[in-house]
Amino acid sequence: MPLLFDPVFADYLQAYGQGGLKADRLGGSSTWRGLYWYSVEFGLIRTPEGLRNYGAGILSSPGEIVHALTGDASRRVAFDLKRVMRSL
Repeated sequence: MPLLFDPVFADYLQAYGQGGLKADRLGGSSTWRGLYWYSVEFGLIRTPEGLRNYGAGILSSPGEIVHALTGDASRRVAFDLKRVMRSL
């Protein structure tokens, strides 16, 4: 099932968009983009079952799914909000 049909994800994206509008009014839209990029677009999440793909950009490519989780060239950095907000 596509993520956009998942009510929890749809609610999340709506809230994220509202936060983006607020960030734009406060002059923080560039840092807000970084959070989206490193979570919704290309995020990984650690679960009790191990590392899992979260980001839509990863999930859209079968090869990228395997590469992100197991590839030697993949650089996996623990989430740090301040670092992410400075990244883009």
